[in-house]
Amino acid sequence: MKSLSGIVKNTYNELLPDVTIKIKNKDKSNKTDFRGLYSIVAVKGDSVIFSHPGYTNSRICLPDTIKCTFCSYDIVMIPDTIVIEAVSLFPWKTYNEFKQAFLSYVPPRNREIENAVHNIALVQTYALLYNEPDPERNFNDVMKLQVDRAANYGMVPSISLLNPFAWAKFIQAISNGSLFNSRDMPEPPR
Repeated sequence: MKSLSGIVKNTYNELLPDVTIKIKNKDKSNKTDFRGLYSIVAVKGDSVIFSHPGYTNSRICLPDTIKCTFCSYDIVMIPDTIVIEAVSLFPWKTYNEFKQAFLSYVPPRNREIENAVHNIALVQTYALLYNEPDPERNFNDVMKLQVDRAANYGMVPSISLLNPFAWAKFIQAISNGSLFNSRDMPEPPR
């Protein structure tokens, strides 16, 4: 039994990973690693075949006169195909025909997109026509928001004793007599 090992390269001296190594008429096979290294056990007279997609098969025959137990054979694989530049196929004969077809292309109508655009336009129109700004409502909303925030922080909104408008309203209510109802007021002495 002989141990064969070595490196598999191509004609450009590039290492070839995943090259299949098989002994002819036997079930023994192996593959090269990511560096192109291989190792396989064979006997005298075996034919070892190296195959890889895109390359012609290479073969080593172990002669009957071989004396070494560990043999090293480097393999150079020859490309099987000729690489050519990519070819682009177009349904037009010339670039000008393509350009004309591209510029005259009208995409098919999409009813769903048209409906969505129409519905968005309706909502925008409704918002512009029927949602006029209301300063009083806006002020009430802001005040309610501030009271809610104060309540969330455990604070109670305070009434300012230095508010001149509140004092003016209070004094006017006293002078008009509208501060108390008539039933709440005691009757004047006689």
